[in-house]
Formats: sequence, C-alpha cells, structure tokens
Amino acid sequence: MNLKRSGALSLGAFSLIEVLLVVAVIGVVAAIALPRFGNIGDQTQTLKLKNDVSSINRSIDLYYANGGSLDSCKTADEVISKLKTTRAASEAKVFVGHNGSPIDPRLTGKVLVNENSTVFRAKWNPGNHRFELGNSGPGIEKFSLDDTLAEVDFGTESREQSALTYNPDEGWIWTYKDRQTAPQIESTIVTVSSVPNSPPPPSTVAPVQLRPPVISPGSGTRPATSFPFPVEISNPNASDTTIRVSINSGVYQAYTGPISIEPGTSIRAYVTGDPARWISSAQSYAAYRAAPPVLLDPPAIFLSSPIFNETTDEITISILDSNPSGIAELQFTVFEAGGSPPPQSSWNAYTGATTVDVTTYPNGFEVQAFSKAINPLHYHDSRVASAGATAEFFGVPTSGDVLFLIDASGSMNSSYAQGNGQSRFDAVIEALISTINRLASSQNFSVVTFDSDVAWTDGSWALKPATAPNKQAMIASLQTEVAGKRSGTNYEAAFAAATRFTPNPTRVIFLTDGNPTSDTYSDEIEVLASMNISVDSIGIDLDANGLLRLEEIAIATDGVWVNLEKAGP
Repeated sequence: MNLKRSGALSLGAFSLIEVLLVVAVIGVVAAIALPRFGNIGDQTQTLKLKNDVSSINRSIDLYYANGGSLDSCKTADEVISKLKTTRAASEAKVFVGHNGSPIDPRLTGKVLVNENSTVFRAKWNPGNHRFELGNSGPGIEKFSLDDTLAEVDFGTESREQSALTYNPDEGWIWTYKDRQTAPQIESTIVTVSSVPNSPPPPSTVAPVQLRPPVISPGSGTRPATSFPFPVEISNPNASDTTIRVSINSGVYQAYTGPISIEPGTSIRAYVTGDPARWISSAQSYAAYRAAPPVLLDPPAIFLSSPIFNETTDEITISILDSNPSGIAELQFTVFEAGGSPPPQSSWNAYTGATTVDVTTYPNGFEVQAFSKAINPLHYHDSRVASAGATAEFFGVPTSGDVLFLIDASGSMNSSYAQGNGQSRFDAVIEALISTINRLASSQNFSVVTFDSDVAWTDGSWALKPATAPNKQAMIASLQTEVAGKRSGTNYEAAFAAATRFTPNPTRVIFLTDGNPTSDTYSDEIEVLASMNISVDSIGIDLDANGLLRLEEIAIATDGVWVNLEKAGP
C-alpha cells in the first residue's frame, strides 16, 4: 500500500539542510557586523578629539593675530594655561583687537595614561605652534570642561602691540606707530671714470626679535617643605641684551640674580635691548604652588593588658609615633570607659610610657592619641587613634550596680584546672574578692550563693555602696563560706533572689558548674528582663545542653555569656 503526504504537510516543513543553511548565513552576517559596531565608540571618540583640536587651533590663530606668543611653551598644559591669560590692563586700554582669553578657562585636557596604546591623542608641536593628532607617544586623550576652573585667575600678560592703536590722549581716536625712517645720506661727488671691483653701498639691517628667557625650574606644584627655593632666569641672547622681570604682577625691573620663591609666587620675564638692533622677546611665565598639607599618620597605642582582672591591677600604656622624626608631637588622654574624652586643648603631651591602675578606673578606661603637626603649613594633624581596657570577672564586665549569684553546690568542690590545686569554689571566691576590691565607690553590690536553695546572703536584701567598710565586711563573710552544704543547683531560687534586691541591680553575674535541678526558672528570667536587669552567665565545665541554657538566659536579658575551660578530674 502506498502512503502519500498531504499537501499541507509538505508545504509547512523545512528540511535539515535548509535549517543548517539559514544558521550558517546568520553566523556570517554576525561575524561581519559585530566588529563594525564595536569600532563605533572609538571612531566617535577620535572624531570628537579631531573637532576639539581644530577649535583649539583656531583659538591659537586668534591669540597670535592679537599679539600673543607661545614660543616659551613646551607642553600642552603650558599652551592651554597661556591661552587662558588676558592682556595687561595698561595695554588693553589702547590695543585695537581682542584683549581677553581666546579659550574657555574651564578647558582641561586628560593626559593619556597608556602611551603604548594605539588610540589617537592630541600632541603639541612647538615647531608649527599647532596641536596635531597622533597615535604614539605622550598626548592628551580628550578635552573637557572642569567647572572648578571657572573662577580661577590665570593672570595677565604683555602682548605685542599692533601698528594701529587707540589714542590715549585727547584728539583723534586712532594713533599709529610710524616706522623708523632711514638715515639721510648726504650728496657725494662721484667720479665718472669706472673703478674696478667697487663694493656695493651698505644695506640697512632690520631689527631681529630676541628669544624669550628661560626660567628654571619651571612652573609646578611642590611639597610645602621645599619652599623657599631659588629660581634662576637665563638669557639665550647676545650679551648686550637685558632680562626684565616682574614678580607677582609687579613692576618690571632688571633681573640681577636668583629669586627666592615662596608658595603662590608667579614670575614673568622678557628680554629687551637696543631697539635699532633688537625687538623685545615674547614673555616667559612660571607659577609655583605648594601642595596641600600632608595628613599625618595616627600613632599606635599598646596596652600591657586589655583587662583589669583578679591578676592585673595596673596596665601600662605605650604610644608609638608612626611618622618621621621631627614633624609631629604626640598628644593623648585617658578617660573612663564609656565616657567622653575631654577637649583636645587639655590633652597631655606624650613623653613616655604611663601606668593606669584599677582603683582610678575600676570599670576600665579608654586612651586616645593623635599626631599633632609641628608645622601646620606642611602637615595636618592625624586622625585620633584609640584603645581601651575593661574591668572583668572571668571575662564579664563588672560595671554598674552588680549582684553576684555564685553556685555553692557540692560539685563546686571539684578541682579547678587553672587554680593550682584549688577547688572550683575556692578559685571563684578568690577571684570574686579581687573583683570586689576593684569596684568603684559609686557602684552598689552584693553577693548571693545558692545550691538547692539560697545558700547565703548577708540578710539585708539590699545592694550596698562599694565603700571600703562594706567591701571588707562582704569579703570577711565570703572567706568563711564553703561549698557542698547541700546538693542541687536551683536556678529558680537564685534568679528569684535577684528580683528581691533594692535598689535593683543593673547587672547580675550568674556563675555555675551544673545543669539546673529543674527547668522552672523561665518566669524569673522574664521578670528580670522586664526590670531591665541583664544576666551575664558564666559556665564551668558544662556540657552542650548546659552551655545552651546559659546562652539563652544571656540573650533573653541582653547579657553576655562565657564558657570557662574544663576543670580537671
């Protein structure tokens, strides 16, 4: 039996060969088109640069047509700066023509960074006084307008006068510079007979324009430390010519020797001579600016310890100047942690290492320092560097009104790994006594021990000022306390006790080595949190579940938690 395709099926399908042909054609078209589109950006940039160069060259023509001269310019930047000057006011009153700048003062050129690239760049040709396009060597990649230059004063200059000027006196509007007449020759009787090899009569020699003087070193921005420095002006012309110089647009005077340059100095100079032989040269110009003061590096602060604790009552502060010797002096101040530094006018000059003790800063301290510039014209003061130390009980800050909740259950009689044979309880009480001695008299404090219930308090349920008598009374009571009177670790009883104290503590430091007898303490934690009392938790040799509980307690009350190293066997 023969099967025949329907007409609709044969008209609507493409063979595999047809599909491959279409894909191949699209690939060829893309290969041709993409490079052409890729070159559009480079061509546009080159066209813009070509138009900019053409416009600037027309401005140069205008400048020359009105008496200007670019003979002293060697670089593109010098040309652009020269074109931004204006004619001196005294000359502008009588000059017939353009007295101002032929270009916008905002014009600036971006120097090509990669001289080895093949992109076109604008290059100054001092030989024909034109900008030209090239694709090798240094040059300007593009021209643009910088609004920050709009108000910059680029100075005035003396330009060549034209033959036709305005008359500065009353009468005719115009006046002229008449050319010098040739000297009159007296009549002479000439012999008619021929004289062999008679020399021709002498010819009149026209005056020659002098070359401009050379100012060395030329314009530039220099470090403030390099000022003052000498600048010399040399004369490339005959010895019978003279250099005339103007400092900071002052009156022109004869140049007699090197000029001492301070920041902001500008120099204009030209060469002149006998007008019968010489035409005065074009002007040379140079300006000298000081770089902005350099920011000093901040000093480095070193502390012998970052904390006051049971073994550290004094901390030594050392400050190192990070700058070269002789350009800065160190200023520093020390103030209580969390406080504000005094005004810098009252800071101290650093002369050597200084020691800070815990009795002066029981809650810790902060030290700040900066490098103060000896010469503000050359350097700015550095940023302020800071470092600080805190007062701690097993890594927990002891600031504010503090209540210590200490586990006194039987497990606290186990040996403590860092206690040199001490039990956990004895090591904790020893550290607690050291901490109590460091408390500031402005703080209030108390201590509660717990096991299966509250084990010990002083019975007052009051936080007491950290005066010397109150500290000694508390220490005497703690020295008689022992652990292991009862078994059990009652978190609930300990936290409930904390809610009974007046005034309320701002910080509760809770230390334990065991898991709770029961988990029924969440209500007490909520009460402490509602009273804005933070609970800082310290664990000794707790398992993972125990550490998780301490972390949850600290987070719920905006406290911190610390896990001490495991105890010994």
